[in-house]
Amino acid sequence: MSSNDIVHILNPKLGEPQLEDEQKQQEGLTVPDENIIRGIEIPEDENNIKSPKEDRINEYCNTPLKPKKKGRPKGKPQRKASNFMTPPKKSLIRNRKAKPETWKKNIRKKLRLSGKEYISAKGKVVEEKKVKSVDCSKCTYKCNLGIDDKHRQQIFTTFWSLDTDARKKDFIIANATQKKTRTYLNDNDEPVQKKRNVHRSYSFNVDGNHVKICKNFFLATLGIGEAFANHAFKNEQDGVYIGEDKRGKHVPYNKTTNTAMDLVRHHIESCPLGDGHYTCKISNRKYFGADVNIKRMYELYIEQCKDQIPEKDIVSQAVYRKIFNEEYKLFYSCTKKD
Repeated sequence: MSSNDIVHILNPKLGEPQLEDEQKQQEGLTVPDENIIRGIEIPEDENNIKSPKEDRINEYCNTPLKPKKKGRPKGKPQRKASNFMTPPKKSLIRNRKAKPETWKKNIRKKLRLSGKEYISAKGKVVEEKKVKSVDCSKCTYKCNLGIDDKHRQQIFTTFWSLDTDARKKDFIIANATQKKTRTYLNDNDEPVQKKRNVHRSYSFNVDGNHVKICKNFFLATLGIGEAFANHAFKNEQDGVYIGEDKRGKHVPYNKTTNTAMDLVRHHIESCPLGDGHYTCKISNRKYFGADVNIKRMYELYIEQCKDQIPEKDIVSQAVYRKIFNEEYKLFYSCTKKD
C-alpha cells in the first residue's frame, strides 16, 4: 500500500472536497492549509528568504529623500566642450586707442555709400535708395522691352555695392559715352548758340550685350540724380574719373598751430631725466624725478609760455598730454629696489 492510501484510511474526509471549507472561504474566514493538517513541512524557498540587510535597505527606501544641497558638485569639474573658445586677453595699453569704425559719422557714411536708410547730421531721415519706375512707352529705345525688372535690380545691386563715390562714378562713365555736338554757322559765318555742347548716350550690359537706353531710364535704374552723373562727366579723362572728394578736407578753425606744438615738444625735452635703477640697466627707459608728474609739467609749461606767446596759442592740458603720450616714451619715478 502506498502512503496516500494510508492517509485516506486514517482520515477519509481529507481526500474529498469539503463543502464546509468552501463555505468558510466564501464567508471570508481562514481555512487551514491541507499540508499543515497532514503534518507535511514545506521547505522555504531560498529566494524568498530576506536577510536583515535587505530589510534595512527597504527601510531606507521607504524614508523620504532629502533635497540636494545647492552649490558646486563634489569631485573634479567637467571638462570644457571642444567648441569652447577662450576669449582673447585684452592688451594693456597706456591710453585708449581710437576706433574710427565705431564713430557715428563713419557709420552714417557707410550707410550712405551702400544706399541704405540713415539719419543725417542734422537729424533728418534719408530714405533707402530703390529702383524707380519709368514710363518709356513713348521712348525711342523702348527701354522697358530691352531690360526687364530682374536685370534692373541686378544692375542696381552691383552699383550700390561699390564702396566709394569714385568707383560709382567710374561705373557711370563706363556705361555712357560723351561727344561734342556739331557747330553750325549763321549767315554771317558766326557760330550759332547751342543749348547743349555735348551729346551723351547711355547703355547697360545685359547678358554680354550693350542695350541702349534713355537718360531717365539710366538714372532711375541706378537710383541717382542728374547732378551726380554730371559731376562724373565733368571730371572724366580718358574714360576714368579723376576728380577728388573735397569734403572733410578743410583745416579746422580751432586746429592747434605747429608753433604751439613745437613749444610743447621743446618744454618736454627740456625737463631733466634720469636712468633707471641699477637692476633695470638692460632697458633704455628714461625717468622723471619722483616729484614730477604730467599735471606739474603742464603748470610749468604755462608759466614758461605765458610771456612768450599769446594766451590763445597756449595748448590745453589734453593736447599736452596727447603729445607726451604719443610722441615720447618717458616714465615717472623709477622703481626703487635694494
